[in-house]
Amino acid sequence: MEALIHKVALARLELDPHSAGVSPGDTVMLLCDADEVVSAYVSLPSRLPFGLGKRRRRRLGVLDMQSSRMLVPALERQAPLRVRVVEIEFPHLNRNRLNTVYISVWGKRSDLIPRENPMARIFSRSRINDPMPSPSTPARLGS
Repeated sequence: MEALIHKVALARLELDPHSAGVSPGDTVMLLCDADEVVSAYVSLPSRLPFGLGKRRRRRLGVLDMQSSRMLVPALERQAPLRVRVVEIEFPHLNRNRLNTVYISVWGKRSDLIPRENPMARIFSRSRINDPMPSPSTPARLGS
């Protein structure tokens, strides 16, 4: 595996990372929406006492359009990607006074190449209707 995206900030955060308990090193799952926007989801533990209850998946934010377009082919073929939270900036630490979550994506570069259009092969030349050379006629050179 190699680094496909070293560090990218998530846009439109839907969770406060501090109150949700998101920390650097947490696993992130990427899902592609119908309009080719890639959303980042985290799995949060249940808030019931003694560890009762199931973990729940919550949408953390979305990737920018350039990163989304790059990762869509890998997500469509369900390639194994390793996505982690790299850094979290809290509002009192950055200039724009907003929470910022950065993630990194690791995988194979070959998974980022879009698949060929299978419809293109339908129109390729076929030899079904070509005349068969008869075995009794010798092949002519130069004709």
